[in-house]
Amino acid sequence: KPEYSLRYWRENALWAKKRDVFSLLRSRAHLRLSGGLPERQGHVALRDVREAAIEFSSFNGQVRAVITSPPYFNITNYEEDQWLRLWFLGHSPHPTYGSISNDDRYGKKDKYWQFLAEAWAGIGPLLQENAVLVCRIGGKGMSESEITSGLLKSLTPSFPGVHPIKRRHSTKLKRRQTDSFRPGSAGCKFEIDYCLRL
Repeated sequence: KPEYSLRYWRENALWAKKRDVFSLLRSRAHLRLSGGLPERQGHVALRDVREAAIEFSSFNGQVRAVITSPPYFNITNYEEDQWLRLWFLGHSPHPTYGSISNDDRYGKKDKYWQFLAEAWAGIGPLLQENAVLVCRIGGKGMSESEITSGLLKSLTPSFPGVHPIKRRHSTKLKRRQTDSFRPGSAGCKFEIDYCLRL
């Protein structure tokens, strides 16, 4: 966990009880896998979204809908947050920074919107005409109108006719975990859901 979390736990004597992690994992895995394999098949790849059309070229022009939640602007370090999953895959048993990815947090708005434009270009060839995009997005230090404007501008180069098919929905984030450890911290205050015709 980040140092501010550990410091808070130490100051408030909040250490968790010791548990047999692998026994818990075995029981969860058994529960999840006991129902058999799903009937539908999917394709999964560990690849940069900007290369999605290359990875999944056999689906070019066939995808009708994209449901996604891109990284939020200036919010989190995904490598640090995923340390437990990474540990199970053989990585370090504690959070790391920059040893796996240097491209997972954007602190400059122009770079962030450029990344999203490149992401949309990466999936563009896969989509059917008039495909639907359902997208949840947020960010620190941006207003709702700024996020909406930036999202639409990032989509326009790949999808010039992009338009909403439902009114966007904004959800205020209450009881953020960070507030427990760093009261008054300026994090993501809301998330916005969009449903767009591409």
